[in-house]
Amino acid sequence: MTPAPQLKQTVMANFSATHNTASPGRVVILVAPDFEEAPLVHCLSQMRGGGLTVLLVSAVAGLISSRYGLTIRPDVLIDQVLLAAPPRLVIVSGGRACALALMADPRIHQLIDTALSSGGYIAATATAQAAVTGAGVPTPSLKARFMTQGRLEPGDFVSRLANLALGPL
Repeated sequence: MTPAPQLKQTVMANFSATHNTASPGRVVILVAPDFEEAPLVHCLSQMRGGGLTVLLVSAVAGLISSRYGLTIRPDVLIDQVLLAAPPRLVIVSGGRACALALMADPRIHQLIDTALSSGGYIAATATAQAAVTGAGVPTPSLKARFMTQGRLEPGDFVSRLANLALGPL
């Protein structure tokens, strides 16, 4: 079993690059306290299982608890991701409190802006959509690069996101 610090270094090494274009297969899932468990775990496991490089990213250090008590440890903090090449896809986790906390952090907006300006996409789960759009993300000119779950089943939504993450810019 790979020790956690070594795994984190390996994941960040695979995520980092020297160019300013969003790279296919690189995905960031943003998480904050009171996240919704099912969409986050489903998306994370399906994308990693499909071979995508996925980082679970938080703005706060340490363990994070879901709305119903599931506790997780993010792979990295937002500050580390801001130093790497832009992700191809940034997913805002669901749960109203989680999404509002994420959208209140200017570093999250910086990551989203960087991903969008580099040809990447932003996605929001059904319960995160209102918080994301309420925070002015994305700007009207980039609305075509904003994916929402809407009424899609979680599996269909994750499949669409995986195709975006792997497809051409």
